[in-house]
Amino acid sequence: MATEVERFYSKVDKRGDGDCWPWQAAKNAQGYGRFSVYVDHCQRWFSAHRVAWEWTFGAIPPGIIVCHRCDNPSCVNPTHLFLGTHKDNARDRDQKRRRRAPAGELNGRAKLTASDVDNIRMSPHKAALLAELYGVARQTICAARSGQTWRAA
Repeated sequence: MATEVERFYSKVDKRGDGDCWPWQAAKNAQGYGRFSVYVDHCQRWFSAHRVAWEWTFGAIPPGIIVCHRCDNPSCVNPTHLFLGTHKDNARDRDQKRRRRAPAGELNGRAKLTASDVDNIRMSPHKAALLAELYGVARQTICAARSGQTWRAA
């Protein structure tokens, strides 16, 4: 029977030492790996990158999170991880210019309103005509219609 460590690493695409090691099993909605362990006959789920950190470096102090240098949520390579606070993680994100722009009308660069997008999605007209009417590129209309941008709430 495989040990917990063997079972864990069987779910990792372990590449070179400096490369990301992507988690290949269950992930949450944000792309972070999830690893299950039975504790007192109950299945408990843990973040895979936190498990990798603890097995390599030891316990994570209370109030501290495990952050990714590589910004790859599925990566479990311990050399890509570091400990910090939520504030440290936000500072790291901002220094790397990874902050997401506000969505929809809150984005200062938005050329359409939510009402415009609703009308575009219901319109039988071709994207080229709608683009001309709204003063945007045809690709903007296609992206809004498909949900690539302006995702439904």
